[in-house]
Amino acid sequence: MILHYDGGEWTEMESGTNKFLKDLWGSSAGHVYAVGDSGTVLHYDGTVWSSDSTGTTQNLYGAWGAAEDNVFVVGDFGAIIHYDGIVWSPMVSGTSQLLREVWGSSSSNVFAVGTGGTILRYDGDTWHSMHTGTYENLYGVCGISGRDVFAVGQSGIILRYR
Repeated sequence: MILHYDGGEWTEMESGTNKFLKDLWGSSAGHVYAVGDSGTVLHYDGTVWSSDSTGTTQNLYGAWGAAEDNVFVVGDFGAIIHYDGIVWSPMVSGTSQLLREVWGSSSSNVFAVGTGGTILRYDGDTWHSMHTGTYENLYGVCGISGRDVFAVGQSGIILRYR
């Protein structure tokens, strides 16, 4: 199910899938992405939702982009899929942990969080594991800037990177 708010009311949109959708990210009214089960990635072009082929069947949980042609999606077993404006391609994450969320301040400063206290950071070239000091599952990541980033998770844990 996808709902759209037009400033006055919520209306249901036709998604074209019955898969469970878990996250959204958009750069404009004509570039919105929804991700979900079994590798589902939907793209909204301002008029209709259509399915994108990602080449994965992994469940996808989080989406974030630096621009409409630079989108990152994360999911099961360390799956990270990147969209360059033309095709979706798998990236090497270096982990088999489930990744739940992704956020960045730029295309060369992206963070992904997941189970077992996993935090990965992308420097524009490679994903690197960061030491967190916890094994609690992490579910969300967001920053004020690339040098002030928060991660939240199980048991009320809040981590801050500065």
